[in-house]
Amino acid sequence: MTIKIIRKIKFGNGFGVIAEFTGDTGYPTGGYSITPSQLGLHTIENVLAQSPASSRLWEYDLANNKLKILEVKSGALKEVAAGDQSGAVTRIVAFGW
Repeated sequence: MTIKIIRKIKFGNGFGVIAEFTGDTGYPTGGYSITPSQLGLHTIENVLAQSPASSRLWEYDLANNKLKILEVKSGALKEVAAGDQSGAVTRIVAFGW
């Protein structure tokens, strides 16, 4: 996965980071691990992921610090299979300090 920082914004005692994530050929079950330092932060308090107009949605797992890719299959929302997700792209807004 590649991460491109678009902008960092100061909010009082914290920061907001806008970043673009691009999947790769090695998407792991459970999602991509994200560290605060990858976003230029000390901690991650919350992440809001943009879900493009497609059958894929992105979700941040705060408890495990992972960004998951989900898709609608048979009327249910499920995580995509491990493997090639190189076509998957999203922008996120992360909040932390």
